[in-house]
Amino acid sequence: MKQITALSDKSGIRELSCVRQFYNLKRIYKKFVIDEEEEFEMGIVSGLEQWYLLSEAMAYKYSRIVFMSRWRMEAKKKKLGYLLQEDLEASAAIIMKCWGIPDTLNINQELLEGFREFKTIIFGNRIQDQLKAHFLGQIKPLKVTVKIITLLKALSTIGLKISKNMDFKDLFGMCHEDIVGWMGKLSYSPEQWRLIYDKLGNAPDGAVKPERLSSDEWNCFREHWKVFVEALGSISLLMHERSTAVHSSRRWFPSALVK
Repeated sequence: MKQITALSDKSGIRELSCVRQFYNLKRIYKKFVIDEEEEFEMGIVSGLEQWYLLSEAMAYKYSRIVFMSRWRMEAKKKKLGYLLQEDLEASAAIIMKCWGIPDTLNINQELLEGFREFKTIIFGNRIQDQLKAHFLGQIKPLKVTVKIITLLKALSTIGLKISKNMDFKDLFGMCHEDIVGWMGKLSYSPEQWRLIYDKLGNAPDGAVKPERLSSDEWNCFREHWKVFVEALGSISLLMHERSTAVHSSRRWFPSALVK
């Protein structure tokens, strides 16, 4: 229980309250992850509301925390110390919305398998220049410059790593090192970043299907790439905003919370 004591000291929350919440999460994890009861019949949030008499807001909060625990998403490293619990919960909500199976704690396995192929499809078929040309044409009115090939490599590498062993342990760390650090060197507004990631997700629309891919394989790649970029772009922007606020010592407000 030393960890709970340390958590109580760090958060300022009474130790008894921390213990109660710990055991609440432990019971919920056993019921919906280990035993897999009720989840698929009524949905994780409805199940939490019914079985534990939680409010809707609290049920969403617990579902996100248990989701992170199930997929072993960690932010323990010192370099991620600027992130708050609400940032992690918002990130979990984004992944559940974009990659998850609705009303469950599961991630769509077909999507994960698709993430594994990004690097091969983009760089193996040498379509990176086509993606770059279409993307730059779409953001031309912004008059911004983005090292698109660098970003494509970073994103496709993250996709490969998390899908290879179904391992999300270092997802936040990879976003911080490979994307957020790079974003910090560019002075773009949150609105510009949202547009950049939106256009990047649609970049394959301007590329010609490689001969070695069937039409179905190409369409799957386009769909998988779009939801992958949507999630990682949103998470990276959230982390970028928090990092910028911490370094500038300004009070930060979440730009959006995903329900």
